[in-house]
Amino acid sequence: MACSNLLKSPPFIIKVVELLICIALAALTANDRVAEGSDRLVRYAVVNATIASFMLLGVLNIMGYVLGCPIHTKLVVIASAAAVILYLATGLIILETYNQYIFPSRHSNVFIAVILCFISSAAYIVDAILSWKCS
Repeated sequence: MACSNLLKSPPFIIKVVELLICIALAALTANDRVAEGSDRLVRYAVVNATIASFMLLGVLNIMGYVLGCPIHTKLVVIASAAAVILYLATGLIILETYNQYIFPSRHSNVFIAVILCFISSAAYIVDAILSWKCS
């Protein structure tokens, strides 16, 4: 696919947006108390694994488009469904931590991360729809 056509492709654009959101989330949640609670290690695993795995998947998706061999549509839809669920869970974990442990100190970065998690979930829903319709 030519570069000019690639930049006009809605599935490619949404994948770039997803990757940028994921990078922003990684920056906002690094070295911050985003998963405090009784089962702290499990919470951190969900938050960090979601961000890291979908960052890697975003890079692979974009590389596939650039090299002219995008990932199969059914796999993109399945991965998008998993991303919606995991980003919602991540956002809720961070929101609960924010409400219970961080709120008095007013860390706005953490609240921005919650908003980005929900935006990312919406982006993955749009990605699944666009990938299905444009395939």
